[in-house]
Amino acid sequence: MVWSAFITASLAAFVFFFFTKRRFDLLTVAYIGAVFYFSPLVWGKVLQSSDAFDSTIPPPVYLIAIVYIVALAAAALLPQRETKLRPGRGLSEWYLILAVAGLAGSLASSRGAIIDADKVKALAQIGYLFTCFEIAASLACVSAAIERRWWILAGGVLLLAIDLLIGFRVYAVLTALSVALVLLMQSGRIRLFTKIPTYGAAAAVLIVGMLFVHTARFAIFDQIAIIENAPRVVRTQDMRSDTLQFERAAEAAIAPIGPGETPKQNESTISKWLQMPFNMLQRSEPVIIQATLAATVQSGLSCSPSNILKSLYLLIPPVMIKLVPNPFPPTFYEEYQPILYPGITYGTGGNIWAEMLCRFGYVGVAIFGALMILALIGASKLLAKASTTTIPPIAFGGCIVAFYINRNDLQVTLVMLRQVAGVFIIAWFLAWLSRLPIRSRSALLNR
Repeated sequence: MVWSAFITASLAAFVFFFFTKRRFDLLTVAYIGAVFYFSPLVWGKVLQSSDAFDSTIPPPVYLIAIVYIVALAAAALLPQRETKLRPGRGLSEWYLILAVAGLAGSLASSRGAIIDADKVKALAQIGYLFTCFEIAASLACVSAAIERRWWILAGGVLLLAIDLLIGFRVYAVLTALSVALVLLMQSGRIRLFTKIPTYGAAAAVLIVGMLFVHTARFAIFDQIAIIENAPRVVRTQDMRSDTLQFERAAEAAIAPIGPGETPKQNESTISKWLQMPFNMLQRSEPVIIQATLAATVQSGLSCSPSNILKSLYLLIPPVMIKLVPNPFPPTFYEEYQPILYPGITYGTGGNIWAEMLCRFGYVGVAIFGALMILALIGASKLLAKASTTTIPPIAFGGCIVAFYINRNDLQVTLVMLRQVAGVFIIAWFLAWLSRLPIRSRSALLNR
């Protein structure tokens, strides 16, 4: 019953968003994010990190997904503002400079430790400089796409490829979504299905590229280990299942073809090749993310509501955060992991719906969903009248809320939004400073 309702709601929303003539906006991005992160609901199973929980997805998870998708489609029925791209100060070159400086500074300060096959060890080395590199590279791509500065766009893409090779893919995905958002917004009212051949092909290239870089990353580290006569790479990402598992899907789907096999057996092998995409989906990130929501529902887990208010501290600029006592509340993962998954030592990602359910119950989930949709509507209206200066950070921050929040908690989301705002302010200040007369600039810096 709930499975059929979920499929019906998803398909009806797909028809609306892709076949109705309307402007591409953050509500559309949110629908794409919902379908992606709730995709395990199609086959009804998740990968649980504990034997204490059933891998079958319970009905309340379906109800949350159905209500959210229907609410997105209902909100998209509201009138849209005409998009008018206002000229502004281009910041793409400053974003690129900040990205290069951030990468160089991070490599120098960590003495290269940020480059490690073990993603957990690499995560321990991330600081402000590396975060500046990732966000600035992303904003450089978005800004360059708007300004049609293709060499800067190529430089930003190269830096994001380095980020992928180091082991982090989130900013590549968010950048692709943000670039698609700002370009499609300029097309006015469109039927989105007409853009599938071009943007769909670009998405396929991105996915294949990420899989290739993921494979190349381990091959490179394996070769380094062989040259240095060191132990082979510990495949932490394989254990955490936080990437599409191409190799494991291939092993599960492909059987060797022996000389004695009959044509019928060969056909079976071909069918197993065709099953590989489905096997990859069954090991993808959404399967891990929705396991947390399923476990929260099954266990009836309850968390402290006050920690959600403490997360507002994270909006305070880093230079002022020392003035606030105990500014960092525990993350949602730190609250649920000892209870739901006490036996694991790796991260399982966040789940905003599980967090709201844990803290405020189903009423809180509904209120949060409504507030998030209102925020997306407001951000879409801001984008429609923003200048080329402010569109990149608004679009990128909007994609964080519309898409990436599905696999995070509120704390991580607020931190990312603060970081985007910080990089934008630094780039804007550098651009403003560079246009001052030399005397005025010297006087300002010597104060």
